[in-house]
This record gives sequence, structure tokens and C-alpha cells, in this order.
Amino acid sequence: MSQGSTTTRSSSSPKVSSKPGEQDASKDCELGECEDFQALVDDVTASVTRYCRQRPTAAALGLFALGFFVGWKIKPW
Repeated sequence: MSQGSTTTRSSSSPKVSSKPGEQDASKDCELGECEDFQALVDDVTASVTRYCRQRPTAAALGLFALGFFVGWKIKPW
């Protein structure tokens, strides 16, 4: 948003939540917490992508090991 623009939020009815912490989460998002989390997710994604491009063998072996472990634990047979 540009600094000169103004936004208005209409709150004609209060938000009814079935969960006690849901309203608190929406307040955090209004205060900028969601943008911080999104920036964190973007940074982690960029780091993992860079690591996988630099070391494809290590990344492939790590994913294979993770898949083997998960497959072993769920035992699909």
C-alpha cells in the first residue's frame, strides 16, 4: 500500500468464533504478524531451494531417507 492511501474496515457485525483462540489469531494478522510469518516461509523456501540446487545428491538422499522412514512407519502392506 502507498502511504497516502487510506483503507476503511467496516465491522457491521462482530466475528463469531467457535474456537477461543481464533479471534486472537485474526488480531495478530491485522497487526502484521502474518506478513512476518510469510517472510519467514519465503526465506526458508529460498534457502531450501538454494541448498537443493547446490547439493542435489544430498537433497535426493535426504528425501529418499525421509520417504523410506515414513513408508516404514505407516506400513502400507
